[in-house]
Amino acid sequence: MSLFSRPKARWAVIGIGSLLLALTVAVVISPRFRNRANPKHWFRPKPPETLFDFKNAMLRAGNPGLKEIVITFDDGPHRESRDQILEALRRFHAKATFFEVGMRMEQNPDLLRKTIEEGHEIANHTMFHQTLPGLKPDTLHKGINEADIAYYRFTGKHLRLLRPPGMRFDKATLDEAKRLGYITVSYTTAAGDYGDHVDPKVVVDRTLQKTDNGGILLLHDYPATAQALPEILDTLTKQGYRFVTAEEMIQHLPPKERQEAFAFWNKSSEAAEAPRPSFLPIAVSEGKPKKS
Repeated sequence: MSLFSRPKARWAVIGIGSLLLALTVAVVISPRFRNRANPKHWFRPKPPETLFDFKNAMLRAGNPGLKEIVITFDDGPHRESRDQILEALRRFHAKATFFEVGMRMEQNPDLLRKTIEEGHEIANHTMFHQTLPGLKPDTLHKGINEADIAYYRFTGKHLRLLRPPGMRFDKATLDEAKRLGYITVSYTTAAGDYGDHVDPKVVVDRTLQKTDNGGILLLHDYPATAQALPEILDTLTKQGYRFVTAEEMIQHLPPKERQEAFAFWNKSSEAAEAPRPSFLPIAVSEGKPKKS
């Protein structure tokens, strides 16, 4: 007698087949299920061997011996989410680093001021959120510098940290960032909290799954992230993590990496008193960056 001639076995095979079909349909049709199932968001990356890459002036991770993390928010400030993000950070006594887009700083100066007044760190995410690799030298230069100009108009201070949009960069990007005195900040944990149909619970799960000592969390100033943030902060607080800014993380690096980072900044300190574009002219034609 064959296996399929037995009623119980036949129904078991039909049941398993139906379940597999249902799962397949769910993955194809449901964005929420697809977000949960995508393996790239759950992979726990190996900690970088170099915490501070001196050659490229890049912070890759914090001190693994310290139970501290940096929470970073890209792409803002946005009216739909910034106040809610600030309220959650305030409730858990957490400081964060905001990689702000220059044009959005100009559009929402009140949100920028409020973020600064509450003790958070502001960093450069370019003027128009363009993808930087492949840009002409003058457009690349202006894309970074004009965000600094926007910040300087409000504060009289310069930005010292940069994250390229999408964390996409090439040698020209890193060389220009270094020339302008920036340390580029990478990340260890990306929640994938962007795009359509983002489930706040998925943002929570992805973030907590991949957070470890010295972690740099890449989040975005978006509504789903704002909804997810209280649970993220509550869980990490209960796990004993301390929330620091990116510059504080640099200050807490092991001695060699810390000395290299501050040696780089000290070498770039001649740009301290005026907007960078005025004293770092470029030997190419001027051009207005295009909006992405």
